[in-house]
Amino acid sequence: MEKKNKLKMKQFLKTNLIFLVLVIFDGLVITAHYLLKNKYGFFDLDGEGNLNSAYSGLKLLFIGGLVLFQFLILHKTKDKLKKRLVWLLTAASFIYLGTDEMMAIHERAGFVFNNLLGVSNSDGASFNWIIYFSPLIALALLVYSGFIIYSWQKNIIAGVWLLAGTLLLIAGLAIEALSGQVVYPRGLVTRDFSLYFKFIIIEEVVELVGASCFLTGVWHSVKNDFYTHFKVDSQE
Repeated sequence: MEKKNKLKMKQFLKTNLIFLVLVIFDGLVITAHYLLKNKYGFFDLDGEGNLNSAYSGLKLLFIGGLVLFQFLILHKTKDKLKKRLVWLLTAASFIYLGTDEMMAIHERAGFVFNNLLGVSNSDGASFNWIIYFSPLIALALLVYSGFIIYSWQKNIIAGVWLLAGTLLLIAGLAIEALSGQVVYPRGLVTRDFSLYFKFIIIEEVVELVGASCFLTGVWHSVKNDFYTHFKVDSQE
C-alpha cells in the first residue's frame, strides 16, 4: 500500500510539475512583497508597473500564446468552426489581459469613462471600471465556459485545472469589486485602510494562483492535442 501511494504521489508530481513550479514563483513574488515592499515599491503587490504586474502579465501572455498555438493545431486539423472560434477568442482575451496587466489599461479606461460621465475620480470611483467592463467580463466568462467544456471532454485533468483557475479569477474580481466599492470608501471615512490593504493582498494572491491553475490546465490541454494530432507518444 505504501509503495502504491508513493507511486501515485510520484505520478501526481510528474503530471502537475508545471503547477508546482508556478506556485513556487507565485510564493517568491508574495514573499518579496512582505520582505521588500517598504524599501522598494517595485515589490509591492498593491501597485502598477511593478514585479507583480510584469510577472502576472507574462503569465497571462503565455497562456494566450499556448491557446493560440492550440488554435492553430485545431485549425490545421479542421476541427469544428465553433470550437476553433472559442479557442481564438480565449487566446485573444488572455493576450489582452496580459497586456492590460502590464499597462493598467482598464484602470485608465475607468478614469476616462468617469470623466465622460461626470463621475468624480475619488471615493473608490477608480474601481468603476468593473461596471464599465461588465459586458465584456460576461462575454469572457461565456467563452471560458465553452473552453472549459470542450477541454474537459478531451482531458478531464485539463478541465479540472481550468475550472479551478476560472473560479479563482472570478473570486479575485469579486474581491477587487468589494474592496473598491465597499472597503475603500469605508477607509476614507474611518481613516483606517488596514482592512483595504488586506483585501488587496488576498485579491492578488487569489489571482496569482488562479492564473497558475488556468495555465496548468491549458498546458495539459495543449499537450493532449499535440500528442493526438501529431501522433507523439506521451511519457506520462
